[in-house]
This record gives sequence, structure tokens and C-alpha cells, in this order.
Amino acid sequence: MVRRLKDCGITTEALDIWSLNACTSEGRVHSLLPSWIGGLFRKVLVKLFRRSFLIKTIRRNDVIDVHWCGHYYHDYMEDISKAQKPIVATLFGSDLFRSTEQERILQNKIFQYASEVVMGVNMLDEFKRHSAAYADKVSFNQYGSKYLDEILLTKKKKSKEACKRELGIDPAKTVVTIGYNGKREQQHLVMLNGISELPATLLETLHFIVPCTYGLSDSDGYHAEIEAALKQLPSSYRVYCDKLSDADLTATKLASDITINLQTTDALSSSIKEAFVADNILIVGDWLPYDVYQDMGVYFERVKSEDLSIVFLAVLNNMALYHERCSGNAQKIASFASWDAVMPVFCNTYMKVYHEGRR
Repeated sequence: MVRRLKDCGITTEALDIWSLNACTSEGRVHSLLPSWIGGLFRKVLVKLFRRSFLIKTIRRNDVIDVHWCGHYYHDYMEDISKAQKPIVATLFGSDLFRSTEQERILQNKIFQYASEVVMGVNMLDEFKRHSAAYADKVSFNQYGSKYLDEILLTKKKKSKEACKRELGIDPAKTVVTIGYNGKREQQHLVMLNGISELPATLLETLHFIVPCTYGLSDSDGYHAEIEAALKQLPSSYRVYCDKLSDADLTATKLASDITINLQTTDALSSSIKEAFVADNILIVGDWLPYDVYQDMGVYFERVKSEDLSIVFLAVLNNMALYHERCSGNAQKIASFASWDAVMPVFCNTYMKVYHEGRR
């Protein structure tokens, strides 16, 4: 995003106030503390000088974007506001859907000082539950995904079968992606339990991709639980725990035929948009706020957890029909969610608050 803002003529300084690492418009990441300082001494210095570095950074910029609105930023909003610079608050799904009631109340201090609050269109109703007083500050946009463009480009050159071979998957198998990270909220075990109800002869024709490259905690034994559930099936599978290269991640998306997402909450996850663009058939929990996709004419199947096996079986038995129903999804999502689509909105937001000043 920093690079793309520069392409729009907006120079940016991205600051992680917890580590005191910064990223320039040229993409250079550096620490605000000398590199030779480490260990406990570094942690103490970060804590002592966090506010002063934050204020210095803010003073040399024109617009402040609190990018991710975790409740923990509420302690810093008065410091940020003292610079008298317009503030944008950019919300992500987890900021709302995975915050406690008390955390949501604390977040209001961020919105109080913000001139503009940016979020996905499907987040507004939830936002109003605790922050209705700031609803007049809301505008709509979403974070882009570099993988959308990569997927669109790669699928012009490679077939699904070719991507399956690259990953060591039998191209004759139907590839099913289960969730998109290693958190318990993804409900892998619920999905695998439902899938296990299918006939063994059909399960033998499937290969499961389970992306767990982030969010997985070995300390709670969840990885072992996922592996144990997969081993009960006569299907081949691979759980991805290590970070993937851009090319390998793109290949996993394009090799996949079906993506199942029954996580407890979601806003407009990039992983789901990538699955749409990679021509996956999507089966999602009927509680997820995906009406925005439905309104765009994007086709996907909604299910209750207990009905997963029924819908999944119907899709497997009618793959050609479902692929035809999904044939327009990729273009609709790309025109809605690619960086080329969202960057003009971000740029216009920053220019608007800059010219209007604080409110």
C-alpha cells in the first residue's frame, strides 16, 4: 500500500509503534532505535520512548491513518491529536467482530478523534452497535490484495491441473481448501467432521489444502487436532504451516477447486476474495456477512454447519454446473477488490481530510 500511495503522489511513513520499526515510501524498513540495542534493554527503551517517537513522526506528516483500530490505541489518541493533523481510522474485520464489548467501548476514543472512519460496507451495522455517534464519519473501502493480480495473471498461463502438479497433487483429484489460517475460530474440526460423513469412495478422490501459515499455536495442541482429524479420512492432504512464497501461495489458490469457510466471524477477507478470483466454488457459513457479494451477483453457497455434508456432496456431484454458476465471479471480485480498484478511494480519502482539516 505504501508503494501504491507513492504512485498516486502521496509519500508515506508507516510506523509500528510497538516495535518502533518504520517503512518509508521507498519500501525501506528501519528501526527508530539503533540496531545494536537489543534484549531487555531494547524493550525498556521502546516502552520509554514510544510516545516521543510517535509524536515526532506525526509532526512531520500531514495526515494520520490509524491503520487497524485495536482498542489498545485509545491510550495514544490524545497524543496523536495534539499535533492538530486530520486523522483517518481504518477498520479491519477483526477490529469489530473479534473485540469484546469492553474493547469496543474503548475503541470509541479512536473514532472520537478521527475525521474519517473507513471500513468495509458490510461492517456498518456492527459498527453502529457501540459507535453510532460516529456513523456520520464512515466511508467505505477495503484493503487490496496483491495476490488478486498475481492470480489473474498466472491463470492466463497455467491451468488448474498444472498448478496441482507443481504442488505434487494428483491432477485427477478434486482439491478442497479448508479455512485460511490456523486459528480455532476457523472451525477446521467442524468442517472436517461434516466432510467425514461422505462415502469413503468419494473422499478418496479428494485432496485437502489446509492453510495454517499464520494464527496457529502449537502450545494449545490445535495443530495436532487438525492433523488427527485429517488422518481419519481416506483423502490425501497437506497442512501448510510455513510461510509460502508468492508463487506457491498463488499455486495453492489456483490448484483448489472448492473453498470451505465456516469461521465464526469475517468481514471481507482477502483470502476469500482470492479464492473467488481463482475460480473456486465457495461454500460459506450462512452467518457470515457476505450480502455485499450477493448484491454484486457473485455466486456462492451458504450453509448451516450441520448441513455442510449435504451441500458439499451436491457440489461434488455437480462440479460442472457449479463452475458454470461461478464463471463470472473472478471479474466481479477483481473490479471490486483489486489494488487498482481500491487505491483511488484511499487516495481520495486522504486528500479529502487533508484539504478539509480536522473535524
